[in-house]
Amino acid sequence: MPVTLTYPGVYIEEISSGVRTISGVATSVAAFVGWAPKGPTDAAYKVNSWSDYDRMFGGLDPRSYLGYAVYHFFSNGGQQAYIVRVAGTDATPASVTLDVLTKKLTLTATGPGQWAEVYRIDIQSKAGDLFRLDVVHEDADASPGSDGKIPGSVVESFERLSLDKTNPRFVELLLNEESAIVNAKVGAALAPAAPPAVPPEPPAAPPVPAAPDAPGLLKGGVDGEPLDPGTPAFITAMKGTEAAPGINTLEHIDLFNLLCVPGLTDANANPEQLDFGTIMTELANYTGDPQNGQALYTSQACAGCHLVEDSALCLDSLGA
Repeated sequence: MPVTLTYPGVYIEEISSGVRTISGVATSVAAFVGWAPKGPTDAAYKVNSWSDYDRMFGGLDPRSYLGYAVYHFFSNGGQQAYIVRVAGTDATPASVTLDVLTKKLTLTATGPGQWAEVYRIDIQSKAGDLFRLDVVHEDADASPGSDGKIPGSVVESFERLSLDKTNPRFVELLLNEESAIVNAKVGAALAPAAPPAVPPEPPAAPPVPAAPDAPGLLKGGVDGEPLDPGTPAFITAMKGTEAAPGINTLEHIDLFNLLCVPGLTDANANPEQLDFGTIMTELANYTGDPQNGQALYTSQACAGCHLVEDSALCLDSLGA
């Protein structure tokens, strides 16, 4: 601040130079790409521990190297990782369509597979055109109640949702941005209720109806075949589609230093199918920005990684 001049003489005023202290940034944030038995495929999800990965992506699975690589990452001191789950074209997500207020509302799992079939969507109408949506994880050991629903725990809850696109609480906007389990799509308006019909004469021996599915239960998920990193199907899934962006989801990550594709190892593997150099170039595109680091691929035995620089392979092991 300016010095108050009270008497003749020499005054010293300190002026800030504008120099700011260089703050440190994390140097061990990893991004892993691979097939997992469960979990979302619509974004790269951050996990801060092995238990986070186990809960969201299914833990260790002998059909994929991804879980083992993430496990060793956290076992050796890793603290933060982003997971990009890829799935084949034969995998489909579970979904359910409900009548909500005046329209159809379709809830679809954020990733393909049967993993989401343990979740149920509960809707509660609120004042006016607002409603509450709960995502419930059903208890596998519990029996259905009188309403056909199995008791469970609410894992996600969204209040004061609206079917109006102009409302800031529009259901598609909120769920598609914040839910790790389901995405929402508002459908057509409900048809007017038809007048009650005259009931027909009951048959002499009516058939016993099959037990209906609990209302709101996600159904129809298909796991699909596991993807081997050395096959074109894996590379296609990694490049991504509109529904499952694959490695493109990393564009929305502010910072990561290591890009790891467990199982993608040998430049000479399946030469007639796998253009290894092209794939390494594409991976390097996500690490060319100074904020990001080095593209890696891991050995099948998870023994170490090899550095990729400018799409050329550095065969010096980074450590066992």
